Formats: sequence, structure tokens, C-alpha cells
Amino acid sequence: MENRQSLSLPLLSATTSTSGTGATATPTSPNQSLSLSNQAVAVRLLLVAVVGLTSLWANHEASKGFDVTILNNAKGSSAGQRFDLFYVSNDEATRLLLNASSFIENLIYPSPDFPKKKVKSVHLTLSLRDLSSNVAVEQLDGGVDFVVHLSPSIFNERNVNHAMSAAILRGMSRVWLWNGEADAPPSLLDGMVEHIAAAAGFVEKKYSGGVVSTLAACEPMWWKEKDPMQVAMFLDYHERQREGFIQRLNQGLKSRWHDGTVEDALGMPAQRPCGSLNFSGSL
Repeated sequence: MENRQSLSLPLLSATTSTSGTGATATPTSPNQSLSLSNQAVAVRLLLVAVVGLTSLWANHEASKGFDVTILNNAKGSSAGQRFDLFYVSNDEATRLLLNASSFIENLIYPSPDFPKKKVKSVHLTLSLRDLSSNVAVEQLDGGVDFVVHLSPSIFNERNVNHAMSAAILRGMSRVWLWNGEADAPPSLLDGMVEHIAAAAGFVEKKYSGGVVSTLAACEPMWWKEKDPMQVAMFLDYHERQREGFIQRLNQGLKSRWHDGTVEDALGMPAQRPCGSLNFSGSL
């Protein structure tokens, strides 16, 4: 049973001092009580802050679901110094990567009906030398660890932040997309990356009211050996015709690629009647 004697204690505690044979009760001064009260409040606030920060960190770790490592292989160069200053020291690179990952995951894995690709770790690396494009992705042994290589040439762009964000989003798109067990046509995968980049607002070339040629519209395998933006255009068209096409196509690429993969995702023959397709939207 709870000890109720504590309820009868006075608000101001007293200390007892003994001098000779007599005892006197000396009340604690108001200043001492105020000091003790302030210390207690400070301790409580500190505990709340620690618990809050721990909770935020736990949520942060749980939300990303994979390990992130930022590497700078160009430390001695101007690009490497700027990368450290603007993207590593303040964790901006990690934020850009996690934001891109969240956008892509929500786009191509909108529900448990679309099983998500397993990603264990991502190493975002600034390369020592310029790459053929702003970003390249390497899949390590085991298939769940990835290296996203960034080109130092990004720092030559007029808008570095835009170029960096776009490169990381394209890199993470390749990380999250299935690839038909490495057999899917590169042009199709590149087109899917550009479709995601367009959905995120990162596009260099706008199509507004464009018309695809009759020859392209009649080809049964329109994803083969085409410019990525042209493939993205077709993907956008099919997505607008049958919502969820991109998600179904990505799920189809979970298994080994075959020429009927796109047709299966469309739910109809890929061969179109001859004629031009009018793209009234913009990509």
C-alpha cells in the first residue's frame, strides 16, 4: 500500500541542527528552494530533450530502411572541397538521398501489393574523375548493396544544387527499379529513370503537344534502342492510358526479362495500329 505520510509534509522542508542539548529547526531559505526547483526543471527538460532526440533519430533510421554512407574520393580537388563543405559537413547529401528515395518508393511501390526491392546499403560517392554522365550506379555482390557514383562535373553546372538533386534522384531510381535480372534493355530502364525524373520535376527537355512519328508508333518494341526521353514519352502516354502501368512494369522486371514483359504490364498487345500518337501533356 502506498505510504501516505508523504502527503502531510510541509511545502518548505526543514533541517534539524543540534547544538549541545537543544535542537532547533532551521527552515530552508526561499533562495535555496528556488535554486533546487530550477535544477529539477533543468534536469527534466534535459531528459525530455534526450528522449526527443533519441526518438527522432530512431524514426530517422527506421524511415530510411537502409544504411547510407557518404564518400568523397576527390578530396584534393575544388569539386571535392565544395562537396565536403556544402553536402557532407551539414548532412545535405544524406537528406537529398533520403528524400529522393522516399519519392521513388512512394511512386513505384505505392502499396504492399507491389513488393519492394530489398536495399541494404547505399554508398553515395563523389568520383575522382568525371563520368560520362552526372551519375552512375554500381550493384555490389549480393545484389542488395549499391554505389551511386557522382561525377565531379556536377560542380561545373550553372545550378549545382539542381544538378546534384537530379543526379541523386536518377541514381536512386536505378537503385530501386528492378532490372529483369540484369536482362532488361538498357534503353527501357533509362526511359523509366527519365519518367521518374520527369515526375519529380527534373527534366531538361520539355515535350508539349508533341507528336510521335508514325514509324515509332507502329513499332512493337518501342523501348528498344531509343533515346531515353523518347521512351519516357511512351511510358508517360501508357501511364495516362492505364494508371499503374509503371508500377506493374517495374514488378514485371522483378522476374527475368522477356519481350512480353511490357505487353503483360500493359494488359494488351504492344503492337499498336499504325498512326501517330499525340502527346497533349508535357514531360
